[in-house]
Amino acid sequence: MSASLHEDLLHLVVPFADRDTLVALCLTSTSVSAAASRLLYSSISIHAYRHLVQLGPVLRRRADLAAAVYTLNETCSGFVWDQPYCDDLANLVQSLPNVRFLRIEGNTPGLTGVDRRQVICAVSTRGSLRQLAIQVMKGEELILLDDIPSLDALELSFSSNIPAHVVNLALLRWCHTVRELGIPPSVLARYVNFVGMQAPSMTVQLLRDAYPTGWSQITVSRRLLSAFPALRALYAEAFEADVANIDEHLPHLQHLTLSHIPAGLLTAGHAVSSLAVTVPSGDIIPHADYYLEPLASPHVRTLDLCWGLVSGFSALRQALDLFPGLE
Repeated sequence: MSASLHEDLLHLVVPFADRDTLVALCLTSTSVSAAASRLLYSSISIHAYRHLVQLGPVLRRRADLAAAVYTLNETCSGFVWDQPYCDDLANLVQSLPNVRFLRIEGNTPGLTGVDRRQVICAVSTRGSLRQLAIQVMKGEELILLDDIPSLDALELSFSSNIPAHVVNLALLRWCHTVRELGIPPSVLARYVNFVGMQAPSMTVQLLRDAYPTGWSQITVSRRLLSAFPALRALYAEAFEADVANIDEHLPHLQHLTLSHIPAGLLTAGHAVSSLAVTVPSGDIIPHADYYLEPLASPHVRTLDLCWGLVSGFSALRQALDLFPGLE
């Protein structure tokens, strides 16, 4: 009875421990150490080459710990990538059978001439992968990135010399399988023009800028709305002049993040339930309703205001009047 109670308490307490506590728990009893180790290795980050050198042999030797890894973040930007590093990273990815979240954004290998294709091949074989983010993809790498049926979210940036048609054809394939897509705005604009009036993507539900430095730089056009009719969330910076009533084009839209609000952007009483409005700090406006009135609706439940020099209290009073459904 006591052993059973101990295990029950163990699974309740250990998940709430911080990483320092988990390291300490790994030095205790066998049962506590096993539970703490699995949780400790469930999310690993590589910030330096020495982390990769240390982790690789451990995970190849301990299949139970390798199977416990769900998240891998590679952000090793302290040195220029070399071929041994790529080889070690590929071996590490290959050893993780259950990895679900994978991010590779270290030093830009596209500028170093190293061959990263074996890393991409290892990524493509991870059948449990749910979210994938890779920075500075090259043409040959993009071709090797095969379909991953389990993938829900994809975030990519690209080498400057990659042919546009290679990117467009790859995105045409991915846009029919993933629900969340993050790509640079310039790449998105080329893709939308490439698609034109062809059969639109019916799977992408969230569209945003890849690796944004501030708020999103995506410009919304009528072609973009036609290309992604299933969108439920959109992060946009600007809208072309002929774009209006976007909720009619995007009937499933639930969240909208924007910094420019033209008149007629949404229909009166629209059904969008979550709004985030960013007003540039240099934008001095006398009344908050200049931005808020075009978005007013009783269906809005969540409103996130990041304001400039206008009075925060003025914006709050206007919001309470214009969005009576706020929770």
